[in-house]
Amino acid sequence: GVSWRIDSGYKTLAADGNYLVITFTTPATGRVFYNFATVNKSGNECIKSLFEGCTVANGTAVTPVNYNRSITTACPLTAVKVGLSTDGSPCTITGGTEMFISLVPGTAQGNSRPGGSSQLAGVVILKQNTVYALKVMAKGGAATLAADVGMGYIATAL
Repeated sequence: GVSWRIDSGYKTLAADGNYLVITFTTPATGRVFYNFATVNKSGNECIKSLFEGCTVANGTAVTPVNYNRSITTACPLTAVKVGLSTDGSPCTITGGTEMFISLVPGTAQGNSRPGGSSQLAGVVILKQNTVYALKVMAKGGAATLAADVGMGYIATAL
């Protein structure tokens, strides 16, 4: 098997309800193992969730990073993009099933802005040939963050 990571880069959610999207489509063959996303941030709280079978508009294409540096296998994920709901062409999610909703703690009281992070242990086997989107939404005000999604792939179905 081979593993990849999709990074959002350093992003700012300027106001309550703004969100970051990391999206990809799984291949029609084999199995993709989703290792829950990591979010590191400062500022207000964020809500993190994964959408399955959704439609994602816009976003900027990114190349997943291969975790196994000794193998040059091409990443089987397609339509890999990162975007913000506040971009000139907003990156939006419609439809699908929202799951694994979790809080990324934080606060913005006065000058105190402690950092927060969220990472769930475990792996989910994703459906084949399906659009997925990680959504990280600001709650209560601004947040600055970097998020990533880790995935593994084996060519045979289980």
